[in-house]
Amino acid sequence: MKHLRNIFKIFFRYFFCIFLTVLGWFMVPIGLLFPREFEPWNKNSQPSHRMLKIFWPWDNYKDGIDGDVNWRRKRKEGEYKKFYCRYLWTAFRNPISNFKHWLGVDDVVVEKHIYGTIKRPKVWGHVGRAYVEVRTQNGKIYPMYYIGLKLWEKNGQIKGTRLLLGWKNFNVSPDELPKRYKYTFTINLQPFRTLNR
Repeated sequence: MKHLRNIFKIFFRYFFCIFLTVLGWFMVPIGLLFPREFEPWNKNSQPSHRMLKIFWPWDNYKDGIDGDVNWRRKRKEGEYKKFYCRYLWTAFRNPISNFKHWLGVDDVVVEKHIYGTIKRPKVWGHVGRAYVEVRTQNGKIYPMYYIGLKLWEKNGQIKGTRLLLGWKNFNVSPDELPKRYKYTFTINLQPFRTLNR
């Protein structure tokens, strides 16, 4: 019953995320026509670009439309600045980033529990399923549901699909609690990704 309430709360309160994500498939290409350069929040990152303020829900206040460090590293030099690469990052890889951050949490976490087949602090990127629950100092519960489904394995490399639903609380370290954390809300489905056991 608890999980049913959680899922209902997530979809009832944040169904607009799905609408904005789909709308972004059509709005982001327009926004990408007017890039503006800015200095990233991380001083170790290279300068990036943002869209006009009217496209705020689909932009990324941290990394902009050029992607984060890992996204850029996996592409040829300067490729991340191409229109199609910016579109993949902003509309599919990290959709409605600013809006999901606005729905996120900035509070002191006092408890964290992990249930499921993945018995490790960071469940993201592994094969299996997990339910991660954190409780803040004001007694609120913020759940995250994760599924990593194996599709095939070749030469020791696992390819699969992963789903993340809820609040991205997997970076919360139980050994450091109580501690203030910031994490965003997300509905993220990634097919054909490399997974760990």
